[in-house]
Amino acid sequence: MNKILIAFLFFPLILFAQSSKGETDAFLILKKANESYKLKKFEEAKTNYLSLIKNYPSSKYVPYALYVLSSIETEYPKILEYLFIIEEKYPDFEYWTNSVEKLGEIFYVMGRYEESLANYLKINTDNALYMQSLLLANKKDYKTSLEVINKLLSQTVDNYLVYKTIMLKIKIFFEIKKYDEILSLFQLSTKLIAYANDSGARLLFYVGKYYFIRTDIEKNYEKSLYAFSLLKRKFPLSLESSLANNYLTVLKNNKIEKEEIIGWLASTFQEVVDVPYRGEITTTIEKQEKKVENKMDKIEGAIGKAIKTEIIEYVIRIGEYKDLSVANMVAMDIGKQKKDIPIGVFFRDDKYYAEVRGIKDLNIAKNYAKEIKSLGYDDTRIIEIYKITEYTE
Repeated sequence: MNKILIAFLFFPLILFAQSSKGETDAFLILKKANESYKLKKFEEAKTNYLSLIKNYPSSKYVPYALYVLSSIETEYPKILEYLFIIEEKYPDFEYWTNSVEKLGEIFYVMGRYEESLANYLKINTDNALYMQSLLLANKKDYKTSLEVINKLLSQTVDNYLVYKTIMLKIKIFFEIKKYDEILSLFQLSTKLIAYANDSGARLLFYVGKYYFIRTDIEKNYEKSLYAFSLLKRKFPLSLESSLANNYLTVLKNNKIEKEEIIGWLASTFQEVVDVPYRGEITTTIEKQEKKVENKMDKIEGAIGKAIKTEIIEYVIRIGEYKDLSVANMVAMDIGKQKKDIPIGVFFRDDKYYAEVRGIKDLNIAKNYAKEIKSLGYDDTRIIEIYKITEYTE
C-alpha cells in the first residue's frame, strides 16, 4: 500500500500545465498535502486533503485525496466512508481495485465476513482471490472455493501464495473426502517448501492425517506415525503438533510403534533441518513455554502434587488473525498512533498474533493495554507467562 501511495505522491507535473484554473488550484493543494504526508505531518496533510475535497468536489484529484485520507485515518468508520466514496463514485480511479481490496481487509478484521467477501468478489487480484477462496471454504461452499483456487493458481507467480493456496486446497479435499487427489498436492508442496510460511508444519500434519485415513495403503499407520513423529521432532510448539497428539494416541493404543519412512517426505525435510519454525522456539516466551511443557508432562494427572510457579513476563495480545496482511494492518495502525508501544506480529499455531511481548512489569503492561484499548481494540488482553519453579510429590 505504501508503494502505491508514494507512486501517486509524485503525480506527473505535466498535468498541472494542462489543467484549468480550478484544477490548478486543486492540484496545488494536493501537492502541498502530499509534501506534508511525505514529511509524516499527517494532521497537516489531512487538513489539506479535506480542503481539496470541500472546495473542489468536482476535481479529478478528489479520489487521490480520499485514498490517502483512508491511509491517514485511524477510525474505521472514517476509513470506510472514504473508501466507499471511491468505490461508488470513481470506478475509473487507478487505485479503485486497491480501495476495494482494502475494504475487504477491513471488514475481515472486523469479523464481518459476508461484507468482506462481497468486496473481494468485485476484484481479481491474487490476494482477493485467495481471500475469496478462504471465505467461501469457511462457508462450506467448497465447489466455488475450488473454482477460485484453480483460477488463482493459474494466474499468480507468487510462490508463497501458491504454497498457502495448495494447503487450503488440501484442507478442502479432506473435507469433501477427495483423498485420491491429495498425494499429488503433497508432492507439489514439497517443491515449494522454501516458500512455506510455517516451514512445512501444516504439510507434515496433513501427510500424517492422510496416511492415517488411507487404510487401503500398505503400512499406512506406520507411515502416519513417521509423519506425525517428524512433525513433533521439528515443530514441537506448533498447533499441528498438538493436533497430532490425538492420532498418535490411537496409533500407540493399537501397538503401532515402528515408523515407516516416507522417502519423498524425508528428502524434503532433511533439506530444511536447520530452518527454524516461525513461531517455534525463537523468543524467551516460547523457550519458557517449552520448559513448562516438559515439566507438565511429568506431573500431568498427578492429583495431590504441589506445584509452584512464577511469572516471567507479560504479553499483551491485541488479536489473532488467519492472514498476515490483516495482522500487519492492525500492528501498523497501532504503531502509527502509539509509537512508544513495541508491537509486533508473530506467527504461531497457524495464526498471526499482534502482540507486545517481553514486558516484565505488570503496571507497564496495564498502561500499554489501556492505551491500545483506547484506540478501539476492545479485545486486547494481558497474558501472564509462567514457569514452574518447583513441584513435589
